[in-house]
Order: sequence, then C-alpha cells, then structure tokens
Amino acid sequence: MPMQCGRGLSILEKDLSLFRSHKALILVIGLLISGFSGIVSLPSASASLEGDVAVISGSTPIPWSNYSQWDSIQPSVIVQNLGSITTSTKAVKWTTCAGDFVTTLCSGGTDHKNGLKSIPILSPGQSVTIEFDSTFEYYNKPGIYTIVFRFVIDDQNASNDAIAYTFNLAEYFMDIEIDSDWDVKPGHHNYAFQDGNWIYNTNTDYPLYFKGIVTSCITNCDLVVEAGWRLLDDGDNVIANDSAIISNPGGEWGPEFFNLSLPNLSSPQEGAFLLEYGVLNSSSDMNSFNNLASSYVFFDDTIDLIVEKMYPAYQPDSTDYFFGLGSVEVEIKNNGYTSILNTTIELEIFTVFFEYESGPYFCANVTIHPGKSILCNYDLEGLGSKVLRISIPTSFAVGDDDKPSDNVLTETVTIVAGDINPVATQDNALSTYDTGQNITLRAQVASTAAKPLNYSWYLAGVIEWSYGKSIEFDASLVGMGEHMFMVKVEDALGNKESAYTYLTVFNRTKLQQAPWLDGETVTLTSARVEAEQSMPEVGTNYNLQAGLDALIIMNIEVFSTDASNPDTGMENMYLEFNLSALIPPAINRSSLQLFNLQNFTGIEWGQLSDNDEFSIIDEETASAILVNSGAYLLAGIIPDIEVSPGAVDIEILPEGYMKVNWQPSGDLDNNYFGGWKIYRITMPASTNMPFPLVDSVESYETWELLVADTSKAELGAHNGTWNDPTALAVGMCSSYFVVPIDRQSIPDFYRGNVSSISESSGFSQSTLTCGDAVPPNTEVVNLQHTVTFTNDSECWSWFFDWSRCYVVNLTWTWPADEIGGAVSYNLYRLDSRPNNTDLKFLQPLEANISFTSQSEGSYQQSGWTPGGPVPYRTYYYILAPTDEVGNVMYLHTYGESNNIERVHVDNQYWDYREYLVPEPPPEPEPPYGIDYLANFESYLEDEPFQLAGVTFLILLVMNLIGLPLLRRRVKKFKRTISGEHRDDDDLDDDFSDFFD
Repeated sequence: MPMQCGRGLSILEKDLSLFRSHKALILVIGLLISGFSGIVSLPSASASLEGDVAVISGSTPIPWSNYSQWDSIQPSVIVQNLGSITTSTKAVKWTTCAGDFVTTLCSGGTDHKNGLKSIPILSPGQSVTIEFDSTFEYYNKPGIYTIVFRFVIDDQNASNDAIAYTFNLAEYFMDIEIDSDWDVKPGHHNYAFQDGNWIYNTNTDYPLYFKGIVTSCITNCDLVVEAGWRLLDDGDNVIANDSAIISNPGGEWGPEFFNLSLPNLSSPQEGAFLLEYGVLNSSSDMNSFNNLASSYVFFDDTIDLIVEKMYPAYQPDSTDYFFGLGSVEVEIKNNGYTSILNTTIELEIFTVFFEYESGPYFCANVTIHPGKSILCNYDLEGLGSKVLRISIPTSFAVGDDDKPSDNVLTETVTIVAGDINPVATQDNALSTYDTGQNITLRAQVASTAAKPLNYSWYLAGVIEWSYGKSIEFDASLVGMGEHMFMVKVEDALGNKESAYTYLTVFNRTKLQQAPWLDGETVTLTSARVEAEQSMPEVGTNYNLQAGLDALIIMNIEVFSTDASNPDTGMENMYLEFNLSALIPPAINRSSLQLFNLQNFTGIEWGQLSDNDEFSIIDEETASAILVNSGAYLLAGIIPDIEVSPGAVDIEILPEGYMKVNWQPSGDLDNNYFGGWKIYRITMPASTNMPFPLVDSVESYETWELLVADTSKAELGAHNGTWNDPTALAVGMCSSYFVVPIDRQSIPDFYRGNVSSISESSGFSQSTLTCGDAVPPNTEVVNLQHTVTFTNDSECWSWFFDWSRCYVVNLTWTWPADEIGGAVSYNLYRLDSRPNNTDLKFLQPLEANISFTSQSEGSYQQSGWTPGGPVPYRTYYYILAPTDEVGNVMYLHTYGESNNIERVHVDNQYWDYREYLVPEPPPEPEPPYGIDYLANFESYLEDEPFQLAGVTFLILLVMNLIGLPLLRRRVKKFKRTISGEHRDDDDLDDDFSDFFD
C-alpha cells in the first residue's frame, strides 16, 4: 500500500498536464482518496498478539447473582485457547464499578476497583480458571455492580478478549446453598448395596438429610423456604415428591453450616429415578442457582433367599458328619434386595431310601438382610448313612421368593462318632502357684467329639474335685506342695477318656508395712512376716566403704505358722521400698546399696549373695529379691544438709522474759537433720560481750569453747520460736545463738546465727538484748465517779428488780506522754479495799484501753449487765497502767494512788417513792398514864425477859427454902464440935449427916 501511494503521487507530478479535462481531475482525486484510505485500514503489529485466547465466562462473582454487602469477593475467570497455536503468557485484568456499565465495560462508572494476574501458557483447546490474588469489597454500599474481565493486550481476535456482567450486593442478604458433594442418599448396613449404590424398597420410608450453608441476617430478614425432594423418571415425570416449610434455619450472624431433615424418601414403584432435593421454592432466597442438587436412586423389591451350603460344624472339610449337638451347620444368604424378618429354616432327616426318620428341626426367628448370610446349627442324633434336607419358605409377608428352586438343599451324608482326645491344660504355663493366686484348669477335646460332653475333675486321680470344661479355685484349697489333677470326659454316647496335669503350690504371704515397705514372701509352709526399720543408732560407726553413710537398718523376719514344720522353706521374698518414706529426697538414689547385717543391733555387715538382687526403680522406689530373711542395712551418700535459721530476732516480753524468733529454711524434712539448739549467755549490760558473728570465729573448736555450758534447749526442725523460761533481772541482758544440729545433736556452728545483729559504721556486729520487768507507775488525773438510779420502767421489765437499775459513771483525765510510761490501761473492779493487792489473775472490765495524752476518759457500768453495781455495796475501780512491752502495774493499795476510785452505791429507790412510805400509827396510852408500866408491859412480851424472870423466881424460891435448913444444920454442927454429951460414934454420925 505505501508503494501504491507513491505511485499515485508520481503520476500526479509527472502527468498533470495530461489531465485537463474534468473527468481526468475527478479520476486523480479518486486515486488519492483510495490511497489514503488504504493507509488508515492497515493493522498495527505493535498493538496485538498472535493467537486467539478468549475470556469464556466469569466464575466469581457468579453472573447476575446476589451477594451480601459485607462480602469480600475474590474474582476468578475462565479462559480458553481457541486458536491453533500454543499461546504465551499474558495478563488478564478485572475491573469493578458501581452501577450497570456492561455495554461500556465500566467506562463512565464510579468506585472502580481492579486486579491483575498472568495466565499460563495454553495449548490449543486448553482452558483454565484464573483465580486472582486480590479481592474487592463494597462494605455498606448495596446495589448493582459491574465486573469486567479483559486481557491487557488484545490478540488477533479482539472480540472475545473481554466480558462484562452485573451482580448485586444486597443490604439484607438471604441464601441457602446446597452442598452437592454431600451424598444425600440414605445408607444403612441393613440396606441392599450393589455396584456402589444403595437399593431401596418401595412404599418404605427412608430418612433424608441435606447439608449446606445458610446466610441470613438479624433485622428485616425472614428466610422461609419450601425444602423437599422429588423423584423423576427418564421422561422427567414426577414419580413421588414431598416437602416441608423451613423457617430461619440459621446464619443470622454470617454464613453457617446446616444439616436439616427433609421429609422421608419413599417411592410407589420400582426403578431407577433422578432424586432432586433442596430448596424447591422460596421468595426470600436470593440465589436460585445453588438451591438444588440431584442424585440417582434405585428401588427394587426382589426377594431371593438361597441355601448356600451345609457342612459338619466342627470340621467343615470332613466328608463325614459327626454325632452330637450343633454338629451340622447351614449357611443361608439373602441374594435379593428385601429384608426377611422372623422366618424359619427347617432340617429333616431321612433314610437313604428317603423314608422319613426325624424332624423337622427348626432354626427359628431368623432375620436376613440383603447381601447378608446367617448360620443355623442342628443336632445329629443318629449314626450311619442319612439324607439331610434343608428348606427355606418361598412365600413371605413382604412377597414371594423370585427363585424358589434354590430354597431347598438335600445331601446324603454319613454320621459317625468322633474321638474325644481330651487334654488338660493350665492358664499358668509354669504350673507354679502360691496361696494368693487362683488356679484355672481347662479341658480341651477334639472338635468332633459327640456332644454334649460331661467333664469331671479329680485331685490325685481319685478325689472328686469339680465339674465343667474349665474350673477355677483358690490355690490355698489344695494346700502347698505338688499336686496332680485328672479330667475325665464322657461323650453323648457314653464313651470316656481321661487326661492329666501337674502343678505346685507355694504359700505367698503378703508383707505391707506402710508407708515404707510393700512385698510378699514365697514359702512352702504357712508363714507370717514381721518387719521393722529405724535410723542407725546415734554414734554407731558401721565402717562402711569410703563415702557411704548408714541410712536405715531394717529387720524382715519370716516365721512358719505350721507347728509341725518350723522350717518355712522360703523360696524368696520380693520387696519394694518407698524411698521417699525412708530417706530424704536430697540423697542421690544411684549411691544406694543394700548390705546384710549380722543382726538388727549389730554392726557387722556383708555383701548380698549372688541370688539376691537390689535395684533402684525410680526416685521413689527401690526393689529387692532376697532369699534370706533377717537384718539389712541401706547405705548411701548423705549430702550436706543445707538449712539456715535466717535472722535471729529477740522479742522482749513482760516481766523480764524473752522470746527468740528465727526463720527456719532449707532441707528441714531431711531425716538426718535433728533440729535447732539454742545457746544463751547472760550478763549485765555493762559487760557487753555477746556471741560474736558466726564468720568471725575461725575454727569449730573455738566455737565449742565459746558455747560451753550455755546450751538451753533443743527444738524440732520446723520450730521458729522459743520462749526463754528464765526471766532476766533488772539490768541483766542476754545474747542467743541458734544452731542447726544433726540427729546426733552435733551442732553445725557455721550454719547458725546469733541474735540482734545491727549495722554500725558500715560493719555488722552482734549486741546484747536487755529485759524489761519494771511496770509503769503513770497516774490519771481527777478520777471521780457518779452513781445514778435510772428509775426506768424498761429496766424494771428486764429483771423485775429495781436493784439492777443503777449506773456507775467514771471520768478522768489521761496523763501526759512520758518515756517508759503507760501506753494503755486495764480497768479492774474490786469488792474489797485493796491493800497491796495483786491484780494479775483478775479479769479486767476493759483491757488495753488506748488513750490520747491529756484527753478525757470515761467508763460506765450498768446494773443490768452481768456483775453490775447494786445498792448497799462498795466497789473499788482501779486503772492499771501498761507499758509498750506489756508490763502491767498489778500491785495497788487504796490511798496510795490516784488510779483507784472508791464507789459506794446507796439505795436511791425511796428517793423517788416517798409517797409510798405510810404514816406511823399513834402510840397507845401507858397503863395508868405511867410510862414505866408501859415499858414493863412491853418487856413482858420479850422472850429473853420472860426467861430471866422465871429464872429469878426459881432462885428466889430455892433461897427461901434452903437458907432455914442450912442454918439449922450449922447450929447442930457447932454443937457437935463443942462435944456436948457426945461420944466418937455420935460424932461420926453427925459429920456424915452434914456431908450427906
């Protein structure tokens, strides 16, 4: 074409003069126009590629489908090589825009988004789905959108290099997507199955489920669908169908998997049908393309039972049949597609001349599902040649057998009696037992033995023991030693055969000494086991191998309990040691060794014998198999016992006592840690020579000199306090030293600590701690009281006693603060006047009363409280000061301290009830107006006066009578003394009369 253009110009230049006519001019102009038009129509080689790769269709998003406005969509497109040559790789691009701009390929649209990806090399006819790596979203922007898929560079056929279509982003998106990969067809092991397909029966319901993904929303969404199924024949005729309405199956919060039931599947006729299932109809499901799935199903009601084979039950490959129970076995199979329920299989026995002999024998209540087989066993009770016939019914409740010819099987057989061939066996292959075990004996016979069989067991071949094919019994029932058991087997025809087995029984005695030992001993006699363990004796040296320490000594003795046989005949004893209960965890288990000891208290040891075993199982357990009982020594390497008392503090207690506190830490539970030893030295404060710091003493021997005769106590490993029982006198001080000791009470001075360590000028030093036994003598100011009678009817109603209605109020002023003075007070009350009275053992009315300096204090005690004040009583209230250590001023004397207040409670009841006091009656007039007579008359009514008067009258009468008689006697006596006309005998009589 360029050559043509050049040629036209040449003609125009050279031959213009030849064209003078009008027609010639028109011809020239036409040639020029045609030349330029050819130039315009030439294709550009730089703007196109060879071949023809077409954009076939968009895959995602699905054309003209609906999505949620909240979806993130990853585009994909299908491309295919429609040309005849293999294409090279090139780029394909997607573009989206808001609105319907299909015709303009999104030109003029808004809200553009795009992505790019290269396609692979394609052979002629090859297609591929391109999934882009990019996604697009239009969150909260519902509406119609356009997507365009196109190649960045067109090929030779540009007409198929681009495709555009619309899709919708819904504000309220609702959709059910059926999972077409899910096999919806009902399946069960009792269904017929052939060529990879389930076979169903007509007019039978089969459960149907379908799966998928449902998407809905919370507001303005009501997802209602008609879900169901339909069966279609080859002509698309509906054979059967059913459906149900499903409302809002889920997905309100986003796509959600579902598994929902459909109406049961059923067909009225046999055949192969297309099953369509899913959403049949819905006005709210926004995408219909994913609503249905389909699969082929098959219905067939064929019945075909067959007698597969008959054979000897216990020896199937034998040509002979055997006498006995269950000795013939028949296999029946269901070759049809329908389950047969509760049918009966019959066996009849005939002679070889087909004369009836016995039967029928039934195998009843047989259920056979399609493709399955069952076995029926029958007894054979005759010997010789017989004809056996097995028959199956040909008609059933569900229909007739399609092939009745295979429902009967007849065979001529020979029935013989099988050998018994018994064998006696044991579950224990070693045939050794102990009294703690069960013995199980079993009899085995030939499978063809004539059944039923009887099994009898005999001990030593003669003692009836038990019956049965297998027996189990405790070994202790047969006793210890070797034993023989015989089993005698008798078959159904009375034939008998015997077999023998031998065993040995040992005695096994359980040994359990919680928590440290568990095990057992095996002996030939009954036995008992005694075990004990203890720590090695303090100070005992076993002279063990270098590095080993004695840890535990044990004594394990086995004694025969059979008086007739003191020798236990011990085979061995198996022991398990709980190491955590024997030794501390810090001891390396690999260092443990076990030795023989001469006896439990001896120190001579020896190695274990070659038949003994000792091993470490784990950190918690060691085991031993020993052939001798006796004493054993467990040895190992004891590491340093890492313990510390921590800081040692002194707490000053009242009355000069001290309390030592420390913080024990480290391996406190080590059995070889003995606890703590407390040392104390006491001296005046001026001496000031406490225990030195631990590290400042250079040798162990020096420490022994320093603590000589100062040990005061030994305490347990977990103790952290000690109350010193010795009080310090005033001016005396102490220093304490807390030291760990081993179980032999040997101190480890360099792991101890001294009390009261302080810092001075950057250096640590120990100090003395002085006691405090002096109580404070601080007095309150202006301690006074008031006593009030409440005259309250409510108080009266509580006790019905007005004497309980008094209140004592105490007031005072607290003292000023002073060093060493009171920090609190206890308030006591006495009922008697204190005179150097000790209050230590009294319970205070109030204890530890704190106060503010020079503030007012008060206390009130009411009569209605227990022990409250009552009238006619005198009380002494005492405020006892307490210092910061706890010393209390317990000794008090009334009048010597301002801390004591005397309170007398007068009866104030009548002060409020003078109106209740009656007027005294007027005194009567005395007799005759004489006051003396009135007094005398009142005395006459007084009992003492009456007694005195009677006594006076009696004495008066006695004097009136006795005095004259006495005077006459005196006169007569005088005459006798003067001797007037008297002899000696008369004189004696007179004196006797005087003294009578």
